[in-house]
Amino acid sequence: MDFKYKKYIDNSLIYIIFAVLILIFIIGFLFFRSHNEKSKLEDLGRTISEINLTYDFSEDSITSEDYVSSIENKLEKLQETNSALKSLKVSQKHQNLSSPLKDGLDKNIELFNKLLSILKTPDALNISDEYAIASKLKKECENYYSICRSNLIPVYLYKEGNNYLQDIFYYINELIKTNRDKGFVQSQKNDFVVSMKSLLLKLSSMDEKLFETANLIKESNRDLKVLVTDIENKLSSLQELKNNLYSLPIPEQANDSFLALENALKSYDKYINYFYKGLLDEIENKKTPEDYYDKSSTLFDEFIYSLEAAEKSLDNYNKN
Repeated sequence: MDFKYKKYIDNSLIYIIFAVLILIFIIGFLFFRSHNEKSKLEDLGRTISEINLTYDFSEDSITSEDYVSSIENKLEKLQETNSALKSLKVSQKHQNLSSPLKDGLDKNIELFNKLLSILKTPDALNISDEYAIASKLKKECENYYSICRSNLIPVYLYKEGNNYLQDIFYYINELIKTNRDKGFVQSQKNDFVVSMKSLLLKLSSMDEKLFETANLIKESNRDLKVLVTDIENKLSSLQELKNNLYSLPIPEQANDSFLALENALKSYDKYINYFYKGLLDEIENKKTPEDYYDKSSTLFDEFIYSLEAAEKSLDNYNKN
């Protein structure tokens, strides 16, 4: 009886030891698996950080092409890391670690693609909107990575003391300012050209050969006084043109066009005032001043020449 009892005890002990060993193995396996999963996630976090924080070009003289090449290189590496992360089988226990890392990496890649697009099209009209989208993606990505770091997954989009991403955003912001300045300059130029064309058109409409009109009036035995009102109206229009010209803001490189039109106005002023004075003398003295019409014709030709020069100067400015 004692022998059977002892044998029973021995068998039970063997089973217990075996069960304990199996339990230890299972616990060890689960612990190792858990530790291994977390370790792999930590390694991926470090890899992502290294990609994001590495300067892969000289900081002495950076061009847009440097940034483009750098981001393209980083995107390729981030895509490879993303594939590795998505192929990693993670237990339910570590879903809270892998999920924000996956979401953060997706935003990371989306951000770099957006920055790449902006840098490749620096003159795009919507660059300010694209910059705002990039800023939003940066914030969203960092929010996910912040969750990862709170779970002891060391992953960074940017880091204090590392200005890689900050430098890119600063560079793009400078592009926006440059585009804004270009837009202002172009808008100012367009306004100037439109105003100048309007002034030239009005001045062109006043290019009447008054000496020929005076001859026709005399040939038809009409009174030359009918021309006085017309000339006074033209003098009034001339003064208005001068006022409008001198009130124009002059863009850079437009001074020659301004001076050319100013010269045309002065030429017309000289022509019409000379004719007006001679006309009044003729009306008062009942005779034509000596060489009056010949001189008027010469002054008119000088005006036409200066008018054409002003039109050509404005056209050249507009094309440049």
